[in-house]
Amino acid sequence: MRSRRIATLGVLALASCLSRNEDWIGVGGSSDGGADDDPGTSAADPTGITTVGDADTSGGPIDTSDAEGGTDVGTSTGADGCSQDEQGLCHLGPTLFPITGSAPRAVAIGDVDGGSPDVVVSAETQDAVVVFHHESGVLQAGAPMPVHARPVGLVLIDRDGDGDLDIVTSNHDANDVTVLDNAGDGTCAPAVGHPVGTKPRGLAAGDVDGDAWVDLLAASFDDHRVDVLSADGAGGYSPATTFDVGTRPNGLVLADLDGDGHADIVTSNEDTDDVSVLYGAGNGTFGGEVRIPVGDKPKALAVADLDGDGWVDLAAGCVDSDEIAIAYGIGNREFTVESQPIVADAVGIAVGDVNADGSVDLVVADAKDAPAKVLLGEGARSFTTATRDVGGEMGGVALGDLDGDGVLDIVFTLPKAQQIAVLWSNG
Repeated sequence: MRSRRIATLGVLALASCLSRNEDWIGVGGSSDGGADDDPGTSAADPTGITTVGDADTSGGPIDTSDAEGGTDVGTSTGADGCSQDEQGLCHLGPTLFPITGSAPRAVAIGDVDGGSPDVVVSAETQDAVVVFHHESGVLQAGAPMPVHARPVGLVLIDRDGDGDLDIVTSNHDANDVTVLDNAGDGTCAPAVGHPVGTKPRGLAAGDVDGDAWVDLLAASFDDHRVDVLSADGAGGYSPATTFDVGTRPNGLVLADLDGDGHADIVTSNEDTDDVSVLYGAGNGTFGGEVRIPVGDKPKALAVADLDGDGWVDLAAGCVDSDEIAIAYGIGNREFTVESQPIVADAVGIAVGDVNADGSVDLVVADAKDAPAKVLLGEGARSFTTATRDVGGEMGGVALGDLDGDGVLDIVFTLPKAQQIAVLWSNG
């Protein structure tokens, strides 16, 4: 394991961006291992609870399932009463659910129809989103709802304060962000687009200007910047304000990194092999960009307090160096970077305590034809790796308690198989 300490005390520059700490949601777009213009997604929210995948937040894959979705290994009882297998996880499956005629990419979990938690995916090749309505352990795909060309980022937010989760996508080939207002039953008004930069990937949402309305942020891959769409309070958004980051930003999250109560911007930058941080000042300004070197070609990005010290940490999937680079926050805007080796094209990282042992784990979606991976937290910045074959190459990942048993379930999108795979917890 390599370790290095990085100071992120940047020169302050006046710019209108983030102001106060609200309910921030972040979704990190990333490449799926093909050409640079072929992205996937991941998700996690800035407080460490995965909401989608970012999304934004957050089950665990292991290579021990039989053909019927059961487990073939011995089990033990975890601290919360769930049955852990020999790799330390509490999950059965996968169970596969089809999405006909499309490649699902980004994924989010939330109750969009007033019942149980549902699964929402971006149908990349249909230029649409699809809601998998959840009832009694069955996920049934609804009719595709059109958005704009090639949706790769996805968040669920209540943007209008009516209590219903609305759907927002970043659209790689349309150079915009689309908003679908939810009627409360999972049906949505036609998508409305808002222009951003070229090839937007990562997507995040939160009140970043202190007016109590949810704003939208997109990482524009070819313009090397973050576009901020400020909500105008009347259902629309002001023209994008832009802030430079590293070259080819993919993942994007909002998080309070320095504990001052203000949202900060974080991006993973493929071509500069680093993570950009823009510190919010809480008054519509933020510090100049600071770079944290990580591994080679970071794509997926997630945030959480991984070591339990009270500071937010950053995890970036570095596909060309086969590692998850973790920048551990240590206070005073400083980070110590450590490497967790993992052979994967990490297009998605979701964070959460997947085996209910009290430690935060990292679940990784792999765009290669290989098992999914989970880094099980063991405390003291230590992880063990478990795997699970989920049925094909993955495009995104999200965690949530779909079945209400108190333990996180995991959902992967399988673009080539045109399916989603669910690993159900046995808590």
